Amino acid sequence: MVSPRRNLPTAARRYFYRLVIFYVGCVLAIGILAPSNDPALTDGGAGAGSSAFVVGIKNAGIHGLDSVINAGIIISAWSSGNSFLYLSSRSLYSLACSGNAPRFFKACTKDGVPYRAVVCSSLFCLLAYLNVASSGSVVFNWFVNLTNTSGFISWICCAIVSLRFFKACQVQGITTDQLPYHNKWFQPWGSYVAIVAFVFLTLINGFNVFWPQNWSVSSFLTAYIGIPIFLVIYFAHRIYARHEPWAHDPADVDLHTGLDEVEAEETPAPVYDKWYKKMRVVFE
Repeated sequence: MVSPRRNLPTAARRYFYRLVIFYVGCVLAIGILAPSNDPALTDGGAGAGSSAFVVGIKNAGIHGLDSVINAGIIISAWSSGNSFLYLSSRSLYSLACSGNAPRFFKACTKDGVPYRAVVCSSLFCLLAYLNVASSGSVVFNWFVNLTNTSGFISWICCAIVSLRFFKACQVQGITTDQLPYHNKWFQPWGSYVAIVAFVFLTLINGFNVFWPQNWSVSSFLTAYIGIPIFLVIYFAHRIYARHEPWAHDPADVDLHTGLDEVEAEETPAPVYDKWYKKMRVVFE
């Protein structure tokens, strides 16, 4: 990324505003327009017609907008798929570079695209077709619950890493004013709240299986299989890397390697840079 100290804070701020407006705002609006006991939501229907967004818009009497919303959701889903394909392929590439995945995935095109990692990540997209058949939809639901649990656990880990990072900054005398971006209102308490919230969400991910009419061993495993999988992978790695400490001392955390490269990549904004080059040619 060019100029990460400028672009990353900008992206972080925009993400926060989009989250509040499009997610929290939409959920609040739909929650008002579509009551929880609406027959269209509770009759077990399938397809776009049982979407809370569509039901809420129909209840509001706005004709045609439900189709527009469905089109927007499809575009959003496509965009989300592209984002996760990018993230998964680059994560696999990073793991290969760090020695935690086969070196086979380090290969890149001349433009820097890790094509082998992209192909490998793309293969998992085919799992979506499991939902076409009723028998395959059971397996598809396993992956959905596994994805939800993995997402919750990843945010727990992110919050822990954030706390450790700020602890290392505090011990090494790096103030928040020296950081290109920080949240002075909610940290570090925001990380603690996030840990508690996502632990709670992880535990209630499949709470409906505990109702007597829904209980079954397969349903329980479907809802919570992600937790033991994470624990097995984590402790297996701890055994494999038993020579490494469980947690690095805050005073020993390396906060400086690569900093020179980041600062060297700081360039003027594209518009300013283009204007500067033109003016330099004129004066020369």
